[in-house]
Amino acid sequence: MRFLSTNAVVLRNFNQGEADRLVILYTEAKGKLSAIAKGARKPKNSLAPLTQLFAYSHLLLVKGKTFHIITQGRLKHGFLSLIEDMEKFAFASSIVELLDRMTEEEEADKDLFDSLLAHLYVIEKAKDPELIARSWELKLLSHLGFKPELDNCLFCRRKMEGRIFFSPASGGLICGECISHSTDAVQIEKETRDYMKK
Repeated sequence: MRFLSTNAVVLRNFNQGEADRLVILYTEAKGKLSAIAKGARKPKNSLAPLTQLFAYSHLLLVKGKTFHIITQGRLKHGFLSLIEDMEKFAFASSIVELLDRMTEEEEADKDLFDSLLAHLYVIEKAKDPELIARSWELKLLSHLGFKPELDNCLFCRRKMEGRIFFSPASGGLICGECISHSTDAVQIEKETRDYMKK
């Protein structure tokens, strides 16, 4: 048996069989993993809190035939306020969903793990969780090699001055003179652009 001891955040969870729960984890040691928590849906099962969406835990897993199996763990932070606040829940969900879609299993990336955790903590306290979620999207895409253009207009290549628009579909900023070239661009403040560049 191969054991793995690692910190992990739950990206997704699914009911499995009579009482088990399948979880998609992003781990500090191995990146994304799929794991089974046997009996986690039974009342008072010690693994139940470890399988909740966004749960940050230290887990002991063993490699099974198809999935890892969570044998034990210790909850570090449950992020319950993210689940209780609909707006924060929506933006935290978008963060973990994007990470799940953009990464492959067992590709460890400690920087990505640390960034995920930091963004969940910030969303938990944020007055504007959407800004934090958008920041995460840009950081993740940049980290994976899809960095948006944040200095010059995508069309005329001039430095950004005056009104600034951001186009997700085009992948960067558009100046006020070139805005007619885009159908999805939204106006942003200079401070927002500066925050996106951090």
